[in-house]
Amino acid sequence: MNLLGVGVQKYEANEGGFHIRRIYFVATFGLILDTNVEKAEKEAEARRLEAKATPLFEKAQETEARDMPEAVEVYREVVARHAGTECARKAQARIDELTGSAEWPDIVKKAEARRQARGWIERARMLIENKKPENARTWLQKVIDGHPGTPEAEEAARLLKTLE
Repeated sequence: MNLLGVGVQKYEANEGGFHIRRIYFVATFGLILDTNVEKAEKEAEARRLEAKATPLFEKAQETEARDMPEAVEVYREVVARHAGTECARKAQARIDELTGSAEWPDIVKKAEARRQARGWIERARMLIENKKPENARTWLQKVIDGHPGTPEAEEAARLLKTLE
């Protein structure tokens, strides 16, 4: 809100035999700001927390396609570290949606199996780097046999071809 104050003062006097007339004008301009500083500070803090929560929430969303149980853990971290934010509210809703489904136990088992397969692939890569390709072949074949049709099995097959 803008404010304006105007004042006028007429001055007349006889000074040293002279009649003096003066008119004084004064103008004051003002601007009233929202004085609820506490409210503004709370809003700024909420925006700051939301900005911190967003990257973690996005990481959870990206992880979800690869490993849902791991994504749920990241969503839980969002809820714990950034309570009260919009990201935390969305994260909790996603946790409830994912873990509340009837398929959740199967999803967890599959994710654990895929993590195990990724571990075997990493072990095979270390063996390849250490010039032990026969041992690496054993681990890669174990991935292909135990997890057919998964991206891990495809990766293991590619690595096996490089050993031939």
